[in-house]
Amino acid sequence: MKNITLFILAIFTLLVCTSSKPIKTKPNEAIVFGRFILDNNSDIDHEKIELQFLRSPRGTAKVKVGKDGFFCLKMQIGNTLTDFIQYKDGGTFRKILTNSCLTLSFNETDKVYYVGDIFMKWTPTDRDKIKKGFSLGVGMGNNSMGGSFAIPIGENYTPGEDCPEITIREMQETIDQFHQIYPDDNREVIIQFMDLN
Repeated sequence: MKNITLFILAIFTLLVCTSSKPIKTKPNEAIVFGRFILDNNSDIDHEKIELQFLRSPRGTAKVKVGKDGFFCLKMQIGNTLTDFIQYKDGGTFRKILTNSCLTLSFNETDKVYYVGDIFMKWTPTDRDKIKKGFSLGVGMGNNSMGGSFAIPIGENYTPGEDCPEITIREMQETIDQFHQIYPDDNREVIIQFMDLN
């Protein structure tokens, strides 16, 4: 049953930004879209990239990137930072970003925010590989406790203190792509690039 619930949740999340209908938002949400490209000399399948954002005061938002790097998601208004970039290909690789590396702050609901075309120089290496495994389950009659964790393989792993090289550009093609995917969404598109520090 748990697997079916997770599958249904995954399908729903995928449909949120792949439908031609306007995206329904809650009173404290707005739509955020852009393009994320790993800018390196290797062959990267962008559909294997996931971005995780941390929202203030609490909460997370994840989004899978499309084949061409396009992404779109609902996000609560307020301050948001990019927590990590994850790439799954022959393992899970994660680039953890510092708190001020790539941030966004917005406060208008019922708007659509274009955060730019984000080009980041990062090539996943063994240092960034996540080792998943260990699962603990303790049965106590009808009650049970369980958990799992993921740790980087490298010893004494700490995220780099410097941001990777990131460039953000305005590309009309990305804005046009949003309008092509959502032709009936008439909300104002606000161009507000993510902040780089």
